Amino acid sequence: MEFITVEQFLEQPEEVQETFLDWWECKLFDIYAWFWDFPEHLNIESCVNKIQADSINRGKTINKGKAIDDIIPLFTEGQLRRFIEESTYTKIIVNKSDDKQYIIALILDNDEVYNMVDTETDDLLQAYWKVACMIAKEELDG
Repeated sequence: MEFITVEQFLEQPEEVQETFLDWWECKLFDIYAWFWDFPEHLNIESCVNKIQADSINRGKTINKGKAIDDIIPLFTEGQLRRFIEESTYTKIIVNKSDDKQYIIALILDNDEVYNMVDTETDDLLQAYWKVACMIAKEELDG
């Protein structure tokens, strides 16, 4: 399964990281990283049961959006797509340019184009990540 890396998540400004953490609710089989003494001790795990998911989500609530024990969600294509659609109230249409790079179109309910992003990558996961980060930054700018 493909997912973003810890480094990609940590490259984002803290406010963008918080936007993703506020949106994310840990569910069964979600992939996340947790660490102590970063970067020496880093573990990547999958949420294997409801108790584990509830514990992570409860920790986020207690810590005002920050994940418990420095947990970082490692988003998959589907999660990133859901973040984009939920944050913009759009549906996504994926196209490829002549040079086989992804173009992500965000379409409103009335079939108008809300935004079209030439992601300049031929990797769908990275295309979604680029658009998701762009949207998270736009949310901060209000």
